[in-house]
Amino acid sequence: MPLARRLRSYFMLDAGPGRNAAMEGLRGYAVLLVVFIHAMGIICYNHRDSDPADPSPIWKILQRHTISDTLLLTLSMGHYAVDLFFLLSAFLITRIVARQQGRVSYAAYIRKRFLRIYPPFLVSLVFAAWVQAFVLQKIPIKMSIVLPNLVFAHGAPVIGWKIAAYNFPAWSLFYEFSFYLVFPLLFVLWKRTQGSPNAWSFMSGVLLLAAVLYTHAYLPRAATFFFGIMLGLRSDDELRRIARGLPTWLVAGFYVALSVAYATLSRNFNWFTPFYSVGIVMLFVKTCYDEGLLNRLFANLPLRWLGNISYSLYLMHMPAMMLLDHWLPMRSWGLHPLADAAVFVGMGMVVSLGAGLALYAGVERWYFRKPKATSAVEPLRLAA
Repeated sequence: MPLARRLRSYFMLDAGPGRNAAMEGLRGYAVLLVVFIHAMGIICYNHRDSDPADPSPIWKILQRHTISDTLLLTLSMGHYAVDLFFLLSAFLITRIVARQQGRVSYAAYIRKRFLRIYPPFLVSLVFAAWVQAFVLQKIPIKMSIVLPNLVFAHGAPVIGWKIAAYNFPAWSLFYEFSFYLVFPLLFVLWKRTQGSPNAWSFMSGVLLLAAVLYTHAYLPRAATFFFGIMLGLRSDDELRRIARGLPTWLVAGFYVALSVAYATLSRNFNWFTPFYSVGIVMLFVKTCYDEGLLNRLFANLPLRWLGNISYSLYLMHMPAMMLLDHWLPMRSWGLHPLADAAVFVGMGMVVSLGAGLALYAGVERWYFRKPKATSAVEPLRLAA
C-alpha cells in the first residue's frame, strides 16, 4: 500500500459510509482555535502583564494597555470553541442512541465512552502533572490534588475554581461525561413516555429532567448540548432542506458578529451561550449538509486531519506550550510584542501538534482499531 494511502487510512481520512468530511473539518477548526487562544493567553498572562479573563470591554482595556497589548488581549478572548465540540458530541451521541431504537445497553454504552475518553486523558494528565510539578514547580503532586483531577472536578460547578488543575483544558471533560451519563437515561425515559407511559416512568422522566436542569443552571455553557440533541433528532434529509434555506452570508455574518461582540464587548456566557448556540447550529447545518462555500472550506484535507486528531491535540497542547514557554522564554527574544506573539504561536502550534500526534499514535488510535469502532457513526469521532 502506498505511503499516502496508509496515512489516509491511519488518520481515518478515507471516504466511507457515515463519514461527513465537513464535520471533521469543523472539529479541526475548533481545536485550531483552542490552541491559538491558549497560546495568546500564555503570551498575555506571562509576558504582557494582562489578564485574558478580564471581563472589561475593549475601550476600558485600551485605557490600561497599549494598542499592541490590547490587540493581543482581544485575540486571546475567544473561549468558545469548546462549545462547538459540545454541540458535535451531543449530535453524534443522539444519533448513536437513537439508532439503537430502545435497545440501549447502558453499561456497554458507558464502557465505550470510558474507553474512548479516559485512556488518552489519563496519559495526558500524567504528562501535565510532570510539567506542573517537576518542570514549572507550580502544582505539587498530592493526593488531594491528583484525585479531583482524575475525575475532572476542576470543571465542576461551585467547587471547580478551588481545585488546582494540572491540565486545565480538561475541565470540558466534566461537561462531556455529565452529558454521557445522563442523556441515554433521558432518551430512554422520553421514548417510554411516548408509547404507553405509566405513572412511574413518566415521573421518573420528570424528576430526572428536573435534576439535569437544576445542575445545568450552574453550567450555562452546557446548554449547547441541548442544541446538539435537537439536531441529532432530525434526519439527514431534514437537515439538508434546512441548510438550503440558510443563506451563507447570514450564517457567516452572524457567527463572526457574535465572535467579535464576545471578544470586544462582554465575556459573559449567560448571554453569549444562547446566541452562540444559534450561531453554531446554523454553521453546523450549512457546513455539513449543504454543498456550498462553507462545506468546501471545512472539508479540506488539512482541517479534516486536525479534526481526526483533535482530541489528542486538545489534551496535549497546553502542557506542551507551557514547556515551550519555560524553555524558550519570550523575554529573551527582544522582538516587537506582535512579532513575539507570531513566533510563539507558530512554535506553539508545532510543539502541540507533535505532542498530540504522539498521544494519538500511542494511545488514542488503539480505540479505533477495534472492530466495533467502525460503525457508520463512530468514524465521525466523538468530540471532547
